[in-house]
Amino acid sequence: MSQLFATFEVNRVPRWPLMSRLVALSVVAHGLFIVAVVYVPAMRGLLHLASSMSGIEFVREDYDKTLLGQRATIIQLGPHEKLYYPPDYFGAPEVAETTQLDPMMVQPAAPPPPVYRPRRVRTPKPAPAPTPEEVAQATPTPETSPTPATDEARKAAEARMDEVEKQTGVKRPRINPGPWEDLAKEGKQLFDEGKLNVNSAVDVSATAERDADGRLKPESVNIKWNTPPADATTEMMARKVITAVSESKMLSALEGAKGVDMSLKVGEQDIAVVIGNQFPSAAEAEKVANAYALLLLGARVARDGTEDAELYRSMKVSQDGSRFVITFKMPKDAAGKMIADILSKKAAKDAKDAAAAQNKG
Repeated sequence: MSQLFATFEVNRVPRWPLMSRLVALSVVAHGLFIVAVVYVPAMRGLLHLASSMSGIEFVREDYDKTLLGQRATIIQLGPHEKLYYPPDYFGAPEVAETTQLDPMMVQPAAPPPPVYRPRRVRTPKPAPAPTPEEVAQATPTPETSPTPATDEARKAAEARMDEVEKQTGVKRPRINPGPWEDLAKEGKQLFDEGKLNVNSAVDVSATAERDADGRLKPESVNIKWNTPPADATTEMMARKVITAVSESKMLSALEGAKGVDMSLKVGEQDIAVVIGNQFPSAAEAEKVANAYALLLLGARVARDGTEDAELYRSMKVSQDGSRFVITFKMPKDAAGKMIADILSKKAAKDAKDAAAAQNKG
């Protein structure tokens, strides 16, 4: 039993002195803290910041992921330029300089706006369509294929042209041959009467606006002679060529074209007619040029063996920026033969029709 109370202290040291010292130390520490908060601005600001931060709430919401650099205005200063603040920017009054010379503030030149390039997206490119020049080169000439096309080949060519129209949306021109036949008939008559000199040079150009039906607006036609005409008859026939282009409606299928420019050149050996059609964009002109190249290839086969086959063989189409260009170029002898064949067949047809009408009467 005596061992149970061996370590028990009867006269134990009291704890209140220790507690009193701790309470005194706490009072001093809190007093110093209160004094610091009252008299030290930094401590007071820190306490205010902690108080305001205690009310922060985190909320997950949708946000705009656009980079700020894509919309911000970036100011780039030179290596020796400084950024100046207004005199009263920080709330202090402007202080006058004490130097003898007042400083001169030079306005820096405005930096160029930043250029942002959109991200390129790679798209698969379709198979390139044949250019008008490739189609023209791929088409056999009369010397390499003297045999006329068969009926089956003509039907196949017509089917291909119909398919091109469906795929591209570019229509085949529907030409009225009447103005050209009348022009050829009148030219032959003037030549037979000795009034038309076929050896005279012609170099004339014209510009006009295209109407909705493919004809040229008369009030917009502007004719310019690059070389003065040899005589009044030559001038009149050149004007009738421009009129035939308009009245035959050979440009009626070129939907979207607005302005038209033409040139007619007659030299010692060749005759050249160039017709340019202005489209709103280069893409539209390219589309029409590629479609007409395929249509021209089919027309050469479909019209092979006819009186106007030489006309299709002498025709080329191309693109020049936003212009779709049609070019006719053939020797004068071939043009004269073609006109004679057309007039001969027209005369035979007219005689046949007249005989049929007389028999019915």
